[in-house]
Amino acid sequence: MAEKPDPPTPTSELDETLKGVADETNKLLKRIIMVMGVVMAVMAVALVAVIVVAVILVRNAVTEKSRVDSYLSGQCPFFYPVAVLPVPANTTRLGVDLVEGARTALARQACPEKIPPPSKELLLLGRKYGIPITY
Repeated sequence: MAEKPDPPTPTSELDETLKGVADETNKLLKRIIMVMGVVMAVMAVALVAVIVVAVILVRNAVTEKSRVDSYLSGQCPFFYPVAVLPVPANTTRLGVDLVEGARTALARQACPEKIPPPSKELLLLGRKYGIPITY
């Protein structure tokens, strides 16, 4: 007569259940790893795009600054002769304003010519008319 197989023990049922859970967990982990890889790839592409845009913006800013500096330095020969004009004691407010405007323009631009210190007359007239004088 054939022997009956022993009924499954609770341990073997538990082992089978745990094996099924482990298999499902492994499948889930593989999916998570795959999704993380895709997310990292998208983040890497976004980072490269941000870096490229930043480089383009910096390059454009440098080019624009160079262009503006070139334009402004071309105006230095115009302002310098006015900025160094001697100011007589009877100069009007307009004359003091013109000389001071030229001095300010030269000071704000990167002109190679250095502005000489203001004369005593220019300082006195600037104080008289309320015009701040550039040193």
